[in-house]
Amino acid sequence: MFKNIKIYYVACLCLTVAGFHYHLAAQNRSIGVPLIQHFSPEDYDAGILNYKLTQDQRGYILVANNKGVLEYDGTNWRTHEVTGNSRVRTIFVDEEGQIFVGTQNEIGFLWPNNYGHYSYQSLKHLLPTEHADFDDIWQIYETSRGVVFSSTEGLFVYDGKTVEFIAFERLNILSFTFNNHIYNQVMDVGLLVLEEDEWVLSEQGSFFSDKEVRAMSTYSEQSNLISTYEHGIFLVEKHQVLAWAAPFAAIFATHKIIVCKRLQDGTFAIGTNTDGLYILNENGALINHFTKGSGLTSKTVLDIFEDSFGNIWVGQNNGLSKIEWNSPFRFVNEHIELSGTGYTMLATDSTVYFGTNNGLYAYKWRQNTFSNKLEKIQGVEGQVYSIKEINGDIIVGCNIGAYQITNNQVTEISSGVGWWTFIETDNPKLMIAGGYAGLFLLEKINAKWTVQKYYSGFNESSRVLEFDNDGALWMSHGYKGIYKFNFSNDYDTMLNIEFFNEDDGLPSNFGTNVFKVNGELIFTTIDGVYQFDNSSHSFKAYAKYRDKIGEHKVIRYLIEDHQGDIFYISSDSSGTLQKTNWGYERGNNQLNKVHSLFNDDLENISILKNDHIVFASRDGFIIYDKSYTSRFSNDFHVAIRQVLLTNTDSIIFDGNFLTDSSIVPNQNSNNYQELAISDNSIHINYSAIEYDEIAPKYRYRLYGYEDKWSKWSEITEKEYTNLFEGNYSFDVQAISALGAISPITSYKFKIFPPWYRTGWMKLIYLILIVGSAFWIIYFSRKNRKIITKQGEELINQDLHLKRVSEKTSHEINQLKNEKLVDDIRHKKSQLASTTMHLIDRNDFINSIQKSLNEMIAESETLKVRPKLRRIVSDIERNKTEKQDWSQFELLFNEVNDDFTKKIKANFPKITSLEARLCIYLRMNLSTKEIANLSHVTPRAIEMSRYRLRKKLNLAKEDSLSDFLTQF
Repeated sequence: MFKNIKIYYVACLCLTVAGFHYHLAAQNRSIGVPLIQHFSPEDYDAGILNYKLTQDQRGYILVANNKGVLEYDGTNWRTHEVTGNSRVRTIFVDEEGQIFVGTQNEIGFLWPNNYGHYSYQSLKHLLPTEHADFDDIWQIYETSRGVVFSSTEGLFVYDGKTVEFIAFERLNILSFTFNNHIYNQVMDVGLLVLEEDEWVLSEQGSFFSDKEVRAMSTYSEQSNLISTYEHGIFLVEKHQVLAWAAPFAAIFATHKIIVCKRLQDGTFAIGTNTDGLYILNENGALINHFTKGSGLTSKTVLDIFEDSFGNIWVGQNNGLSKIEWNSPFRFVNEHIELSGTGYTMLATDSTVYFGTNNGLYAYKWRQNTFSNKLEKIQGVEGQVYSIKEINGDIIVGCNIGAYQITNNQVTEISSGVGWWTFIETDNPKLMIAGGYAGLFLLEKINAKWTVQKYYSGFNESSRVLEFDNDGALWMSHGYKGIYKFNFSNDYDTMLNIEFFNEDDGLPSNFGTNVFKVNGELIFTTIDGVYQFDNSSHSFKAYAKYRDKIGEHKVIRYLIEDHQGDIFYISSDSSGTLQKTNWGYERGNNQLNKVHSLFNDDLENISILKNDHIVFASRDGFIIYDKSYTSRFSNDFHVAIRQVLLTNTDSIIFDGNFLTDSSIVPNQNSNNYQELAISDNSIHINYSAIEYDEIAPKYRYRLYGYEDKWSKWSEITEKEYTNLFEGNYSFDVQAISALGAISPITSYKFKIFPPWYRTGWMKLIYLILIVGSAFWIIYFSRKNRKIITKQGEELINQDLHLKRVSEKTSHEINQLKNEKLVDDIRHKKSQLASTTMHLIDRNDFINSIQKSLNEMIAESETLKVRPKLRRIVSDIERNKTEKQDWSQFELLFNEVNDDFTKKIKANFPKITSLEARLCIYLRMNLSTKEIANLSHVTPRAIEMSRYRLRKKLNLAKEDSLSDFLTQF
């Protein structure tokens, strides 16, 4: 009994301390909710129930869904069905990448085949026969004994070869592992722990004899946190049990705890059956509450998982949600009852005011409630442009009027006129306002601000106002330029107005703004930052800021926080300048993550508190905690997800690389995918393994086909068609919204050539060509000897005929002359045959020479090229030797009565080449045949014929061939 009393008093003390901590947390917790991304069953194309979430060693998100195992790579969802029963209740991934699966009456695992496609491998055949039929598997975890599948009757322990069954004391839905021990709660007994093969009562286990335990997690070195289904959460020490987060005990009893997990930042995520997700700090105080209509799409949370990037994934009974918990950004939007586009914000000691196009909203710092929802301020109508604190009063400017808020009471200052902004003067009872129609003077009389004066003579819309250190008021007009006003000491009179535009040094009349930074006015333009130079009475570029922000940045808004850091929004990016002892330094790129979400009409940046900056956005407001430091690495990589052959529409790789019996992120660098030439059109899908709602951009190249990278784009697939044979490497990189660039991921493949372009066939081609070349050279030399011999024989016969002619009578001479004529006719026939043979030979030689030259150009073997060049040179030398022609000319002149001498004697200006042309024409050879014998083009022969006709003084109608037959 004394022990119970001790526990009671300690519990009461804990309640008091927890309540105190909760009160402090309620005052200081951040406003807004993280960025939340929802995935509906239509998005992932599977069932509505998501029982378990985890992540494999490569970073893929895996989900136990009632229609299979879901896999998410940051771009696309896949569903892997389980043979026999796809109603998957739980999953577990080991270090090698095996995905163990538990369903109704089925256990097994997913493992990739040779193409990287997951297929299901059942383990049910290993179960003891007496336990082969069982109900759902609700938990899978790994211990030193092996992988454990937990059913309602007991545990199936798989050691890689066999399955052992360990029975529960009683039927139980849930068991779990903690610090390498297996726990199981039994009603009327308590929380048991498995020691060897026996269930024994754990320390303080009897306390939970009537409480269904859902989970255990480490709280400190001396204590653990145990959550129960409907009795709340308890802090368990060696000798005592204390209630934890007591203010939520009734809530958790009503809505039931399904899952409780400790996050990396020390906070606790509690998922309930009917009230969504609670995030509590280590003292049990509320940080955030997400439920249906407030961040989630369902009130039921089936599982919680924190991924390697610090995101919280929530499995629900109608989809999935991803909460970007590890982020410096929080969002004030419809999830906490704020409606519309954000325009302006103001924080006071007690209240934070938000102005949107739908009115004014307020958040109270000190409120004894678990909700951080905003309340709409009634009485402020229209689109809110500005909220200013002027001497203790909140002044609100809208498109249809101006309002004063004092002690939560709204008083209308003016109606029917659009009011842009307000600025206090050195008189606490006077302020100047900028409206649609110009400038106004307002005075505080009897605690109420009233419009005292409209400054006549100036009617330009005045949205941005700043006083300089000399008391002059500057106003920037959106598309005209800059105005400067000087007032009397009592602000009753506008003494003078000065106007400045591009004639006064501004780069343009359009897009100018004025802001006060570090006590001085700076002017932002479409061409960077400028300042006003009093000596020249004109504007000049301000290098102090231009060098840091950028030479030609179009700055749309700029503000200095309480620590002197500068935050700016430009047309294409946003950033910070951090103040140092030596000036300013560029901050990180975190703001670029949300830049696209900012309001692009009337940009606004406000200061919430020292480290929290508020940006107006298209959907409410974005709060940036500049002091936030992530405990997670933001490194990411690109994964090759699928490779298809477009010619056959078949998958050759489906996303899983295997090395040494483990699934690895990247392809083995020496393992080329081998493809036939018929499969030379390929389609590759890829994705960056990160889970930012703002998609990364990619660039790629196919090394071996192109050397330059593509431009950055959001495309996650690439197709190549009709690739030539060779080795290729598809390289891809990603760049995140924060500017981080991933390592290069490569997919290597090899395309084999067709059979007629293989190495063996090229060798055969080389042997044939070299052999043919040697045969041609040999045949050419043999023909030359034959021609020479025939010429010598003709000369000898001619001499013999002359001697016979001198010794015999006229009759004998006549007979022999007739025989000689026949012989000469025969020789002429031989001469014509030889000529045609030379023409054919030269044509063939030219063809072989051309083929050899092509082989030299295309040869990949450096040793072969010199040999081929020597063969070509030898052919060229044989082709151009003069001996062939000399023998041929001698034979021709013998048969044709010294034709060459006769033609040269009559036309001494004829060259040797033209004489040769005459011989060919005398033989009635065609232009193409002459060109072949001369190793020139037919066009060149035509030109030579023209010049020859001129030297022979032939008229156009005279035939050149007939003329030459006269000689």
